[in-house]
Amino acid sequence: MQKIKMRKGSSAIAVFFLLFTFPLFAQVVLEQRYDVPFSNGERSPRLAWGGGLNSGQYNRMDLDGDGSEELVIYDRSADNFQIFRRADNDFVPANELAILLPSLQRGWVLFVDYNNDGKKDIFSYGLAGTIVHKNIAGDGEPVRWKKVADPLFTTGYSGKINLIVNSADVPAIVDIDSDGDVDILVYNFAIGGYIRYNKNMSMEYFGHADSLEYLLETRRWGQFEECDCNDFKFSGESCSNSSGRVQHPGGKALMAFDADGDGDMDLTVGHEQCTELYFYENRGDIDSAYMIDYSNMFPDSLHPANFNLFPAGYFIDLDYDGVKDLAVTPSFEDNYNFKIDFAHSNWVYHNKGRDDHPEFSFVLDDFLQGEMMDFGENAMPFAADVDADGSTDLLVAANGFWNGEYYSGRIIYIRNEGSAGEPAFIVQEADYAGLSSLKLINPKIAMADLNGDNAPDLIYTGMRYQDFKESGWYILNEAGVGSPFVFDVNKRQVFTLPERFEPGDTPSFFDVDSDGNPDLLVGKKNGALEYHRNSGDNTFVLEDPDFLGIERDFSGLRVKLTAFPADLDMDGKADLIVANSTKTARVYFDFQEQIDTEPDFVGIVMKNEVSGREEPILFDDHTWITGADFYGKATMSLIAGGVRGGLQMFMNPEGSNGGGQGPVLEVKIYPNPISATPGLHIRSNRDVSVEVLTVLGQQVIKSFPVKKFSTVSFDTGFLRNGTYILKAVTDSGAVNSQLFLVLR
Repeated sequence: MQKIKMRKGSSAIAVFFLLFTFPLFAQVVLEQRYDVPFSNGERSPRLAWGGGLNSGQYNRMDLDGDGSEELVIYDRSADNFQIFRRADNDFVPANELAILLPSLQRGWVLFVDYNNDGKKDIFSYGLAGTIVHKNIAGDGEPVRWKKVADPLFTTGYSGKINLIVNSADVPAIVDIDSDGDVDILVYNFAIGGYIRYNKNMSMEYFGHADSLEYLLETRRWGQFEECDCNDFKFSGESCSNSSGRVQHPGGKALMAFDADGDGDMDLTVGHEQCTELYFYENRGDIDSAYMIDYSNMFPDSLHPANFNLFPAGYFIDLDYDGVKDLAVTPSFEDNYNFKIDFAHSNWVYHNKGRDDHPEFSFVLDDFLQGEMMDFGENAMPFAADVDADGSTDLLVAANGFWNGEYYSGRIIYIRNEGSAGEPAFIVQEADYAGLSSLKLINPKIAMADLNGDNAPDLIYTGMRYQDFKESGWYILNEAGVGSPFVFDVNKRQVFTLPERFEPGDTPSFFDVDSDGNPDLLVGKKNGALEYHRNSGDNTFVLEDPDFLGIERDFSGLRVKLTAFPADLDMDGKADLIVANSTKTARVYFDFQEQIDTEPDFVGIVMKNEVSGREEPILFDDHTWITGADFYGKATMSLIAGGVRGGLQMFMNPEGSNGGGQGPVLEVKIYPNPISATPGLHIRSNRDVSVEVLTVLGQQVIKSFPVKKFSTVSFDTGFLRNGTYILKAVTDSGAVNSQLFLVLR
């Protein structure tokens, strides 16, 4: 596993930089692979390892300044961006360009050129209201951003107010009145029902489009009110009940476009609790919109954009023929009522007409998804040699099996039919061991030897639809060691989950205390990692609710924790890979030796060709990781599954750590500089010998040992003020040298 030096120290003595480097942090560097052969049994999807797609919000933008727009999809369910270049009439992954996007809050995002300079800008969700980032890049340059509104304001009847768009909504940001600047349509953020028209006064006030001066022109654009699914009031009628509250709250997704070529904006609306995408023809004009009826069979009566639930439309040229098409996706973060088919949730209608008079015809219901491994949602992979042929296969638990009532879980068996150094995968069984019959939602898979016969047994957990509580089963492996797995679902037994186990928690197994029994690690939805010790007979007792110091995150920023125990660097000692909702992952090397210490960890990164740096790999906001030596490099490659229902492959491009000598040497020293106290504390991630030198190389403190993950202190009271070098050396010759200052 390659790990790289990330930071260097600082010194007033320039000669030091010529002689020493001193890494303070190391990281695991991986390479994403899209070229691993994969077949679903019928064909080989071209973007198989793209990770899947659920609730796409579609935009196009020239991010890298090459003159061609990339397809930029924000997946609301996973809270991440998927970016594709268009090449030879195909889409090519270009997620490295995501580094060029500004940091955005979860919710909605639309790319709109508001100032007519030919470069798209960004409107997005903000807690206090709409946030606007202006693209200030020069011609031919990659995008650069300047935040020009946070929040955006509009002038209402009582003065300026925040222009608020709820996180569950999608506004329409278009030129409603055809005056050259972009206006904003959005439902009333507090009670819904009516659409507010925020007119941009930039052209009126300044004669250009480069200002964001909004006026709340009307609170009831189109002169209609939404009451409930397929229930609307027109011509000034109201559907409020006697208490004045709207009967149908929830998210709304708007798309404004000229459907009939008459110059004014017509409208589609998706509602959070409705299956239909509603179309309203504007019978008024650009100054006074007027709707008198609606259609729930839009845009094609043979294939209306109706599905469970909350359809949202995006008017965008998807086939790059110069005419905008229609994409429709569910605008949900989660699978509401578990009746959304997240393997076929990105519908595309080709436009055979013009932008100002489109003629839509249905093309497919799995745009890009059909080119990926997309098993629905929440794909959790587990690497194991299922057929005992010496190559590591994959078992993937995912929520995407229609059981006749709702979408529930199954396990997909993906066999590795490649060689030791060139993996290749094919779907062998779409419903491994018939586990779909258990009808568990959001299933999790784990393996452990529960009966002591040295053969891995199967643990299958998930949520019951009837009461939304977690349930678990285990099935003993009827095959012997070294034989293909044999599991009979009819011989399943109840696996008793801890009382603290909740929906969204993830179990994994490892013999933490080295007593020969598999213990239980639970990655908690609240961000904590729990260690439950196996006290015998697979009875698990909570030993540590904040294992390795990983505790509940009350801020909500570091939640949805998952943990995967594995020997990542193949040094014979167990490591622990941890991911959470920050969409990043980290590694605790030799984690069993860190249990009673202050644990150290490193990040997982990959080289980004755009920034030229090693950047953190960004996964889904709920990610499950597994791994094996798929490439025969005596090191572990990783496979990640996530909310989007697909898989991603990450290879170690350089094999083991320069001969398998373990992680890059990390040494922490503190305090630095030394002033109020004479003691210097040292902590290392490997066994080292430490000495202290002057900057001229003279030894002032003789060599002494420091055991890994232990903290050693020594007295510097006899040292004069000045700069010194602490040099740490391992038995294998790895060196870490750092400056420290004595200033009293």
